[in-house]
Amino acid sequence: SIEALPHAEERYALALESINENLYDWDIDHDTCYYAPGLYRILGLTPKQLATPKDWTDRIHPDDQPLFRYTLAQHLKGNTPRFSMELRYRDGEGRWRWARQAGIARRGKEGRAHRMVGAAGDITENKRVDEMMRASADVLKVMSRSTFELQVVLDQLVKSAATLCEADVASIFRLDGDVYRLASNFGFSTEYSKFLRSRRIEVGRGTLVGRVAQERTTIHIPDILADKEYALSQAVSIGRERSLLGVPLLREGVPIGVIGV
Repeated sequence: SIEALPHAEERYALALESINENLYDWDIDHDTCYYAPGLYRILGLTPKQLATPKDWTDRIHPDDQPLFRYTLAQHLKGNTPRFSMELRYRDGEGRWRWARQAGIARRGKEGRAHRMVGAAGDITENKRVDEMMRASADVLKVMSRSTFELQVVLDQLVKSAATLCEADVASIFRLDGDVYRLASNFGFSTEYSKFLRSRRIEVGRGTLVGRVAQERTTIHIPDILADKEYALSQAVSIGRERSLLGVPLLREGVPIGVIGV
């Protein structure tokens, strides 16, 4: 009935919102596209930023463009029952995020696609959870071996930390007496790694590791050049670092190590 129609539309809209997706309707003949209002919010874009089909395709990551064009072409030719893929896109603030896009072409009697109706949504958080689970699994695989070497575990940990944080480099410093020494790193140059391995990092505010060990909490230094207390100049001149984040590895309240990215 006519009265039931608004309720059906509301249920459909809520169902889509529950999976963080919303609708689009691409008029292929006229190359125009209707984007549901909720899709702008989900993708972090404005109607001005996302008004035409090209506005969307221009935001797709260059590395994902070839597969996107191929997958779309295969569906429009009728070689696949539906179009579906996961891809990276640039949101309204210029950040790369992940989206899932799906659609089904509507064809004329001649078999040519005239419209494609589908849904799209942001799956960035899903991807991050998957990455965290894979990273955790990798570490657990190493640790579950009957005889594992601690260094192998530490190397896997720093690699996972860099990946999960989308950081350029990562490191682990371990407590050795009353100082901290570099135990593992990922992404450091040979020169910087050699320099840090020769250093004895003391507790104090002059370095990220020393500051984390002193405060026993997570420390973020947005720009070490603007931090008057930061004293390890080689971090910039050799390590080419500027923004740092450090997390303490605590055992019974004692910082036995520091992970830095």
